[in-house]
Amino acid sequence: MRAIRDRLKLSLVVNHPVTPNETITDGSDDPKARFLRDKLNDAIAWLEVLFKADCTREQALAAWDTVFNTDYFSDRLEDDEAEETKSESGFPGILTSGLVKNWSGEAPRAVVKEGGGRYA
Repeated sequence: MRAIRDRLKLSLVVNHPVTPNETITDGSDDPKARFLRDKLNDAIAWLEVLFKADCTREQALAAWDTVFNTDYFSDRLEDDEAEETKSESGFPGILTSGLVKNWSGEAPRAVVKEGGGRYA
C-alpha cells in the first residue's frame, strides 16, 4: 500500500503495462488516481497500530475492519474466542479442529479404497 501511494505521490500518470506509449490514467490530474492515493493515505494511517509493539489482536482486527468498512475481522475474533471456550482439551480451537483433536492414539487411515470411506 505504501509503495503504491508513494508512486502516486510522484505522479498520477500510470503507464499501461502492456501497450507502449499509452496510460491507464487520464493525465496528470486524474480524479480516480487522486481518489485512490487519498484512500491509501487513509488506510495507511488506520493501519499504523499494526506497527506498534503493544498492538493486540483485537486492535489489529479493528484496524482491518476500518480499512475495509466491515466487521468481518472483529467477528473472527469473537468466533475464535467462542471456539476456545468450547475446546475440550484446553488448546486453542484452531488446533483442536485438526491434528490435536484425535487423542485416541491410532492414526487415521489416509485412503480407504474398499468403498464408502475416505479418499485422498
